[in-house]
Amino acid sequence: MDGRSPPDAIRAFLIADVRGYTAFTQTYGNEAAARLALRFAELVHEVVADRSSEGVQLRGDEALCVFTSPRAAIRTAVELQQRFADEIRANPSLPLLVGVGIDVGEAVAVEPGFRGSALNLAARLCAVAKPGEVLISEATAHLASPIDGMPYLDRGRVAMKGIAEPVRMMQVQFPLDMPELETAHPRRRPWRVIGAGVVAASVACGLALFVLHVEDSETRAALPANTVGVLGDSGVEGDAVVLPAHGRPGDIAAAQACSG
Repeated sequence: MDGRSPPDAIRAFLIADVRGYTAFTQTYGNEAAARLALRFAELVHEVVADRSSEGVQLRGDEALCVFTSPRAAIRTAVELQQRFADEIRANPSLPLLVGVGIDVGEAVAVEPGFRGSALNLAARLCAVAKPGEVLISEATAHLASPIDGMPYLDRGRVAMKGIAEPVRMMQVQFPLDMPELETAHPRRRPWRVIGAGVVAASVACGLALFVLHVEDSETRAALPANTVGVLGDSGVEGDAVVLPAHGRPGDIAAAQACSG
């Protein structure tokens, strides 16, 4: 006996995924990404080892944990998020910003693991979850029943890729002291090089040219003539607008936004 429940048993499937892992790899390199993935795996094993799990599968920045109890799955997800937050605080160079999704149901046992619609929905819920969030299906909430200190917030029905009908999504609420995200993820600067061709053309035509980083709609509306405006987080990144004499809109140059 391997300790697993029968093949047709109801199981709870927890999927956890590190947010921004690809961008982190591109910014900090493969070695840093490997350290992040390794610490993620270590924490998952540490937490899940003490739960009634039927196993853990790890694939880079993603983990699948299988439980016989929906309540155990939810409690484990909450503890994971708290451990991830603690790790970010202790070591900001490893931004364990993780989303978690849980669904319940039967699944087909295959080696090594399971296949079934419950895993698919858990993956969709995980994809929607923001860092620090635990999202569960309506069925999971029903089978788990209320858990002290972890009320469920009804997030309504949400359309999800590959699922015919909108899914009612519940968020598990719990105390979480999440460190400031900007500490873990340096803010992306919208531009490094902007419209070089437009700048050169403007200089050739004798236009006075000023470069501004515009953050709000009021500032954008007040841009003077002969100005290149770089639209910031509240605008549309990637567009530079040249306003020549008399403030009439001129050429529009699009450039690729860069991280800085």
